[in-house]
This record gives sequence, structure tokens and C-alpha cells, in this order.
Amino acid sequence: MLSSAFVAPTVEELRNARKKRILIKMLAIYGDDSTDGNKVRVYAFAGVAGTQEEWDYFSIDWLTRTEGIPFHATDCEAGKGAYEKMPYEERMKLSRDLTRMLVGSKLFGCGTAIDLKAFRHHFKQTSKDDGYFYCFLPVVVHFFYQTRFSVPPRKAQFSFDQNPNTRGNAAYLYDKYLSKRKEYADMQSLIDKDMAFADSDSVGIQVADLFVYEVMREMMANLEGKVGRRPQFELLDQCGRFEIKRFHAVYWHEYSKKHKDVLASTNAKYDEWRMKHNIKTDNHQNQIRYLIYAENIK
Repeated sequence: MLSSAFVAPTVEELRNARKKRILIKMLAIYGDDSTDGNKVRVYAFAGVAGTQEEWDYFSIDWLTRTEGIPFHATDCEAGKGAYEKMPYEERMKLSRDLTRMLVGSKLFGCGTAIDLKAFRHHFKQTSKDDGYFYCFLPVVVHFFYQTRFSVPPRKAQFSFDQNPNTRGNAAYLYDKYLSKRKEYADMQSLIDKDMAFADSDSVGIQVADLFVYEVMREMMANLEGKVGRRPQFELLDQCGRFEIKRFHAVYWHEYSKKHKDVLASTNAKYDEWRMKHNIKTDNHQNQIRYLIYAENIK
């Protein structure tokens, strides 16, 4: 079940927590997704993680820079909502400043973006959610290994700001796919099956929104043949703590060729996988399900 909605702490509450040096062993991960308006070209998912103490330290500076106004990357870019009367240069400076703060913090992250059009061209028989899940899973796997190989191992708590009943968003993928599929039982032991449901005004969600927006924008620019990179993306990409993966048309072309012979060359492994996880039907969708699993879980 979803936990109750997150209530963003005040700066004073964060300062008090900082003084007491509250240290929670669980890794707190905030995830968000971004896409073009109709979800037909690009889908991106990203997560930003840290201990509660690290989030407390960072949140004080974030709330100071934003003056307590919840940051929403799309609105900031377009000059809508809270940014309607803010000049363009001020809006871009705010975005760059917040990115520099994130890069200079102890938080770390992982983001992916997928060319949905290319994926669906090569895998016409898959469900719409398969492309989203392929983009979503590497981020979760990234944090799974961060928790599994920490000393001592610790659990991770994902927080999302969207309704899990809405198809294609991150909360839906987590709730309907990751937490229920038997082949990911190892991850489920270290990553809470019950996601948290954070308010979109919480600092963690705002940070994830900034990160995933830059990942999505960079992918769109690449598909549109634009030259150069946004300063925000450049900072994140060069930081070393933010892993970014892009699954573009060339990737899917190569991946589709691999798909044509993977079952013939690893049939025993595929059959063993289906038997182990009680997957009785051999069909195209389960073949893709196996490929997604095999590609991410070595």
C-alpha cells in the first residue's frame, strides 16, 4: 500500500534535524519521469538518492535558493505557473544554479531515456508498457547494486509523486511490474515493495524532476539533430555521480538483430528462466520480458 502523502519540512525543521545529526540507514531515492507531450517519441526516467542526513543538508540550500517556491522544470523552461512573470534569463539562471547545487552535493543519481518510436518500430508486438519498463528498470537496478554492495547492505525506499494507477508513469511501472514479477525477487528483498508517495512539492521530487527533465531534453535534442548541449546537462554528465544512459535508434537496430537469434542460441537458459519463475506461456511478450531481464540482471 502507498504511504501517506509527504509533507515538505520547513527550513527550521531541517536545521534541527541537522543539529541532532539524525542518520537513517535506508537509502532515500526520489524518482520521476518525463516525456514529450503525447509519449510517442521520448520517455525518460531518473532517480536521485542519498541518506536522510544528506537530503536534510541539501534541502536547506535548495529551499533557500528557490525561496520556498516548488521547482518544476517544465514550467520554469516555459515561463508558466510560478514563473509566468519571471524573465527568461532569471529562469535559466535558477535552473543552472540548482543544477550546480545538485552536482556539488553528496547526492547521486541515474537516468535513462528511450527512443519510443524506434523501440516500437522494431518490436511491434510488445505492449506499450514494455518500452517504458525497459527504460525504468536500469535505474532501479543501478540503485539495487548501490544498496546490495554497501557495507552493511541497506534497503532502499523509492518515492514517486504520481498515481500508480496511471499507465506508463514511474509509480505504475514500479507497482505493476517490478514489485510483482517473480524474477526480481532478489531486488524486492532490498528495495521496499511498498513505494512511498511523496508530494510533488517535496525537495526530493523537485530534484528528480530537474534531473529527468535534462535527460529527456538532451535525448530530444539528439533526435532532432541539434548541435551542442545544455549547460545543465553538461554539468550532470561530467559530474561522475550521475549515470546517464540513452537507448536510441541505433541501439534498437542492434538490439532487434540480437533478439532474432537470442532464443535460438540460449534456448536452454530461456526455458530454465521460464520454469524457475513459473512462466508457462512462450510468446513474444514473454520473450521480450526475458530479454529485458537478461540485459539488466547479469
